[in-house]
Amino acid sequence: IHQIIMNLCTNAYHAMMKKGGVLRVNLDRVELDGETMTGSVKLQKGTYVRLTISDTGHGMDQRTMERIFEPFFTKKEVGSGSGLGLSVVHGIVSNYNGGIEVESEIDRGSRFIIYLPQHSEDEISVQPDSPKIKKGNGSILFVDDEKEITFMGKRMLESLGYTVDIKTDGFTALEEFKKDPRKYDLLVTDQAMPKMPGTELIGKVREIRPDLKTIIITGYYDSIPRSDIEKYKIQDIISKPIILSEFSELIRKVLNKEKIKKAS
Repeated sequence: IHQIIMNLCTNAYHAMMKKGGVLRVNLDRVELDGETMTGSVKLQKGTYVRLTISDTGHGMDQRTMERIFEPFFTKKEVGSGSGLGLSVVHGIVSNYNGGIEVESEIDRGSRFIIYLPQHSEDEISVQPDSPKIKKGNGSILFVDDEKEITFMGKRMLESLGYTVDIKTDGFTALEEFKKDPRKYDLLVTDQAMPKMPGTELIGKVREIRPDLKTIIITGYYDSIPRSDIEKYKIQDIISKPIILSEFSELIRKVLNKEKIKKAS
């Protein structure tokens, strides 16, 4: 939920950055009859929590609205990020069996309406297939050119028990790593960064410390050639949007391989 709110509020901030404006956040509960459509999704009958985030920014035309949830689609200026924020929101909402409505008008602003199924405490506690969050410990260097994603990544990883340093480009991450190469147990880096892609950062880090564990984050899993994965000895890849339960399991798996190897 934090990721949803942070991404949408950051998006609203960018929309109002030049002229200012008003950001509104509202939360209420609604009963849906099973006929409600949000985008292309028909929501089932039941009780939903409705989160509405609106701004009075520059707004969007119809063509833009039809593409905003595509990975890497962005109307921001170069250097403002890779455009994965709304794709992340869409992925999280879909994962919760919810839906999103978008309303926008040029020079009037935008409104995002999120519907998430409401569950009672009893339903949550007895859910047999709920993904388990696996906690751990260790030091992680997290790199992504979008500041909002680095903040979310830091918060997620710290909630799992890890110590986290964040950087927004490969060059500053490399300089930080050089200060104390043995400090980190794991490097988690985005692939699509303008100054230095993730694979290049991993290659330079491996010249200093070949045994460091690494995970690449990417919007498109197939965008990294198999030859690069083998060349840079990348331990694993995770696709955006990042789901906390999947991320926690992947990190434990990557780090535990090293522990098992040392124990043997």
